[in-house]
Amino acid sequence: MMNQEVKTRIIVVATDCFRKYGIKNTSMECVASSVGISKRTLYQCFSSKRVLLAECVRICVEENREQIRRKITGRGCMEAMVGMCHVVYGLLTSLYPAFRKDVVRYGEVLILLRESYRTPLYEEGFRLFEQAKRRGFVLQGSDFRFVFSFFENCLLSFSADVQEDKVQAAAYSHTLLSYLAGICTYSGREQLNHISMEVSYEKD
Repeated sequence: MMNQEVKTRIIVVATDCFRKYGIKNTSMECVASSVGISKRTLYQCFSSKRVLLAECVRICVEENREQIRRKITGRGCMEAMVGMCHVVYGLLTSLYPAFRKDVVRYGEVLILLRESYRTPLYEEGFRLFEQAKRRGFVLQGSDFRFVFSFFENCLLSFSADVQEDKVQAAAYSHTLLSYLAGICTYSGREQLNHISMEVSYEKD
């Protein structure tokens, strides 16, 4: 059986390569060389690039969902919603344009992302949103489907750019809080005012 440390190292290196260089430009030979193992050893661990990619995405999703869990645990509903968005921002802006372009060709990965990430995010966001409504923080006529769609499209409009990271983070934070303020009651806006604008955007 392959040493677990070797498998873990492969996944860490491959994930970094997939994110930065895209799926097409990340070959098994490149991963093996970067890890310092032979291609044969790599294929003993992962039978194909598709299998390796799926495992990298699965672990990345699990780690990010755990970050979300830590970020929202013990927080009020408004702060938890903002915190969840910040963690998702961190993940999506770590995926460079090449990865985003290539991933659409991998249906199994898109299904994994939808079922293991997007759907649970929607459900958790809906739970927090309805809690905010019950507490009188969000206007009763607000529909979470539109809120989720807005933030999803907003997040996807940002790309990984090290040079512009701080600028993008500030722009996203402003967009997020401004939109929420527009659908909040006076009490809800007071809650937002207590959420620090200085956000630590988590990246894996």
